[in-house]
Amino acid sequence: LGNKDLPYLKNLIIGGEVLPSKIVNTYLERKYATARITNVYGLTECTVDSTFFHVSEPVKEDSVPIGFPLRGNTLFVVKDSTGLAADE
Repeated sequence: LGNKDLPYLKNLIIGGEVLPSKIVNTYLERKYATARITNVYGLTECTVDSTFFHVSEPVKEDSVPIGFPLRGNTLFVVKDSTGLAADE
């Protein structure tokens, strides 16, 4: 977000590639970090969102989780051609 504070920003929805936690944590450290941050994830390059994760505190992992399925959807994470990934 650069070096400017955005006090009127209410929601920051980020989608596309993996969201590094360093970016989110840097924003959350700002004095006027009042926007609700949501990481969204989808199946295609045009970011058709399927999941969401609201970020409300600094993230300890390297990236922000893809989160939970949108209402009315079920989420299956496929590891590779052998089937579903195990819960971690």
